[in-house]
Amino acid sequence: KKNNLLCTATYDGSVHVYRPSVAKDSEDKSMALENVASKSGVHSGPIQCLAAATDKDSMTWIATGSMDHSLALHTLDPKTKELSTYATCAGGHTSALGSVDIWGTNKLLASGDWDGGVCIWDFSEAP
Repeated sequence: KKNNLLCTATYDGSVHVYRPSVAKDSEDKSMALENVASKSGVHSGPIQCLAAATDKDSMTWIATGSMDHSLALHTLDPKTKELSTYATCAGGHTSALGSVDIWGTNKLLASGDWDGGVCIWDFSEAP
């Protein structure tokens, strides 16, 4: 099942989730983006990378990596649309993160930093 969400992260440390919506004007059929949820203040530095996936229970998992060497894992509840930080990790990387990827069905997360370090994270115990 597709959730049709657009997840973005910014240099100010904010994470935003949008979904497409049709303009309310019946003559205008253009698409717009509706802000579903936002969260700020997770990282002390700019967010450099983001990846998102939806698991079998329709929970959206969003991973963010920062120039402050930290990684965060967020959840977007499909019912309440609440964006919460599930976990943060400031250990494991010695430089700014440059990439993250997430597999929601297997609940695995990979992250890479500018020094060439790669970490694999297992969050299969998560709800």
